[in-house]
Amino acid sequence: MKKTEQWVFGFSDCIELADSQPHTRFCGEDLPGLQEAFERWLPLLNCEQFEVTGQGYICLYFPSEIEREIESCFAYSPASGWSMSALAWVILSLAARHKLGAAPCLPLPAITEELEAVLMKRGLFNRGLWQHAFCLFSFFPFRLSCNVCSLRAGCPKILD
Repeated sequence: MKKTEQWVFGFSDCIELADSQPHTRFCGEDLPGLQEAFERWLPLLNCEQFEVTGQGYICLYFPSEIEREIESCFAYSPASGWSMSALAWVILSLAARHKLGAAPCLPLPAITEELEAVLMKRGLFNRGLWQHAFCLFSFFPFRLSCNVCSLRAGCPKILD
């Protein structure tokens, strides 16, 4: 079911996480616009938790209007678009930490026929494609194990 969450992180947490990553530091001149976007976007962040054949899953995603806003930023200014895109991913990462705990990775479940049918019914997946560009999907409760990840074969950072 789709849930409205009370997220327990703020814009300063976004800056802190972005600063800890080598490729996501925000420029000082972008901060006012990023903070304004953060304040508008956070209430729109969706969190769906559900079960399929006894296995729990979680999907965190932004609605398509956020995707369109970011795309228009890229058209206006590639640097601004990049910053807005990075902000969306940082928010998703913080939301995942809030719901699942800090982890070095989120295992991606294999999409079975049963799971695909549920994802399609929820409007999250269609014909092998995710319907949201800014989306994180994993097991719930969280399972940190590379053995359950559908991307294991090509992963450069196998953890177990």
